[in-house]
Amino acid sequence: MTHILFIDDDLTRRTQIAEQLREQGIDVTEQDSIATGTALDCDAVVAMDEAISADVAILSAQRPIILLSNSPTVKASVAALQSGAKDYLALPVSTGDLMAAIERATAYSVRKPITVVEPIEMIGSSEVMNTLRQRIAKVGPTDSTVLILGQSGTGKELVARGIHAASHRSHAPLITLNCATVPPSLIESELFGLAAYENRPQESIGLVEAASGGTLF
Repeated sequence: MTHILFIDDDLTRRTQIAEQLREQGIDVTEQDSIATGTALDCDAVVAMDEAISADVAILSAQRPIILLSNSPTVKASVAALQSGAKDYLALPVSTGDLMAAIERATAYSVRKPITVVEPIEMIGSSEVMNTLRQRIAKVGPTDSTVLILGQSGTGKELVARGIHAASHRSHAPLITLNCATVPPSLIESELFGLAAYENRPQESIGLVEAASGGTLF
């Protein structure tokens, strides 16, 4: 049975939505805020955006987050998804739409214990290096694509490994590809597999599929 933690400080609305989910066979734990005590022993978190807005990036590193909003905006939706939320739904939401969002969020999720990410082992204690560590810790828990810039030998792969280690994908592999070593005629098959462009049964998977659930650098 899927177990959902539902966070909403409006008791009437929380009770109504929770009961609708229970009727669909969902086990629901209710809270009025993230600070009211129940540990994240659940498969996913459904919450009003104002209830956990400051904690989305932290929570999404541990459990899939579905946000509900009374006053949705494009800016708020983009910010929520960039912070790691799996879905952002406007109220009122139908039970069917919410169930579909829960199914998507939990389909491939891996429940991880709540842990504190240790600082990345990187040499240097300058302000620049400390800022770099802070950025790694901040971006790691999100599902955003990350662009790492730097001259050859400055440690771009080390930064990528730090981001991967700080992410909820750390249980899966980090796969690296040096595009400069792959001929242009082979880059597509390297990334997407032979079947991607030859329209024939799968003969080999590409690195994008191989890194599914993990990180491709």
